[in-house]
Amino acid sequence: MNRRAFTLIEILLATFAAAILLLGLYGIFQRAIKTRDSATERIRESRLRERAIAVMRNDLFSTYISGGVLACTLEGGASNQKSHFGGYLRFTATTGQDDNDDQGYGDVQQIEYYISGNGGSANNGPLVRVLTRDLLGSGTENPEEIPVLQRVEKFEVAFWDGNSWQDTCQLSGTTNSSSNSLTGTSLTAATSGSTSISGTSSLPRAVRVRILQSPASDRVPLPPPIEIFVPLTTEPFTTATTSTTSGT
Repeated sequence: MNRRAFTLIEILLATFAAAILLLGLYGIFQRAIKTRDSATERIRESRLRERAIAVMRNDLFSTYISGGVLACTLEGGASNQKSHFGGYLRFTATTGQDDNDDQGYGDVQQIEYYISGNGGSANNGPLVRVLTRDLLGSGTENPEEIPVLQRVEKFEVAFWDGNSWQDTCQLSGTTNSSSNSLTGTSLTAATSGSTSISGTSSLPRAVRVRILQSPASDRVPLPPPIEIFVPLTTEPFTTATTSTTSGT
């Protein structure tokens, strides 16, 4: 009786063919995993950038310069005293109403944006948002750096004065026993015992923020620059001058 079986060469050829097939399937599976991870990382980075843009845009849209003591700050430029990275922005806004807390703070708060030197590298760092809720300056508040966007290389701020973009703006309030004044370029005016402002045309009409970010990894391409343009609609009030006359 004749019995036919596989020879050793046939078994080796079949094993070799199966190995090639499995190797091809493994390569396809690896590429699918890398594509999925890259897409997931891109989506995550895109959402983080969208969130940062939304937070900063909301803050800038809520900019409030009243001319009084509690809302009198709009400063920005290339210099940054907080870290070795350039770019700085500080202003007062009404976004305090967005924070649900029971600490008794008002709607107006001071906001700072800059690249922090903590938690980054020599070339980039986290863009942080620092809130000061106690504008009366009791000294009990310790502002915390809240990261808004990671791996930021450049943070550029410009101000539109109606004719051209200016690199710096210095508008801050000063307080003493007899006067409260809003001072800055062509913005100095104070009357005894009152709050006043002159030269309101010198207030910037818009703010532009430009952010350059490093890629998260080799799987993610260089992200495009973020540019936020927000018109400033805040109007400082002017204390009316009251005079009294007497007659018979």
